[in-house]
Amino acid sequence: MFAFLKQGDDAAYHAFVLSQKDLGSAVTNDVDGKKPMLSKSAFMQLAALIGAQNEVAYKVLEDTAIISTVSLSPQTKQRAAGVLKSKLPEDSVQFLSATAHYAEDIYPLAKEIINKYPSAKEKIEVVFLKNSYLRHMMYDEGAAFMYQELEGKITNDSLSLSSLDLWYAYWVINTVGFRGTLTPEDCCIWISIPF
Repeated sequence: MFAFLKQGDDAAYHAFVLSQKDLGSAVTNDVDGKKPMLSKSAFMQLAALIGAQNEVAYKVLEDTAIISTVSLSPQTKQRAAGVLKSKLPEDSVQFLSATAHYAEDIYPLAKEIINKYPSAKEKIEVVFLKNSYLRHMMYDEGAAFMYQELEGKITNDSLSLSSLDLWYAYWVINTVGFRGTLTPEDCCIWISIPF
């Protein structure tokens, strides 16, 4: 998914939506009697978001997608316990937020990218921003407190527009890309909603 969004052309669009086309009868028709599929214009909007990321941000997106899959592994918990010396969150997203500042001491992949690109440390902290779980925010599952950290950082200018774009790109990828918590037919609807 990363590569298709970064490529951002007609061939990439068709490859990106291939899984939606191949669903056959598994997908119910929408109100117009058509199978839902991500539009090319929505794909191009996402491609512009991903394509605008610099090399470091793009690498952070790749690596944090992988890091987020191992956040609650026994090895990660053991390393985090040695660094944080406090009760570890049981929720994977809260765990990532709690460990983001110490990422290079907990996640070998984070250490590698931070050693190569020191600015990646701040980007990892942006991606794993505390209480800013976009999927829960969109569906109002996390209450108003989920907006406080994000709003506070925007208000005091400690979160730039490019950092906000990076955070949003991570959540798009988390929801419909590498981590794919939505089915292909639902992805086209979710990522077509303007944010």
